[in-house]
Amino acid sequence: ISLLGPEHWSCQTALSLEMFDTAAKIALCNRNWNDMKYYLNEIICQNLPTENKVSAYIVKMNYFFYHQHFPQEGRDIALDALSKFGVIFPKKHIKCALIKELIKTKFFLRGKCISKIRDHFVMEDE
Repeated sequence: ISLLGPEHWSCQTALSLEMFDTAAKIALCNRNWNDMKYYLNEIICQNLPTENKVSAYIVKMNYFFYHQHFPQEGRDIALDALSKFGVIFPKKHIKCALIKELIKTKFFLRGKCISKIRDHFVMEDE
């Protein structure tokens, strides 16, 4: 990476991205967290299209999910990355929506026996 030169992001964007991405993955595999964070931050801070940063976000999510055991932070990184593509999920309302659907299901199943549920219509993909 040091051989790329001082203006490598403007002169050799694709090569710089590939090298920093590979270096971040290697650092993740070697549990060298400081180097991994440096390489990922270098990629994410660049003025690049979001599509070019997807791999960096995946490495960062893997770090939080599998190596640090902080799934909430990994989820927040995933939601942030998706929001940059225009896919918006409400962070605070996910639990409320889940509880609402569980309560609806509970009321639907109240008083029904297995045979009534089995005879209910079958859902099919369109």
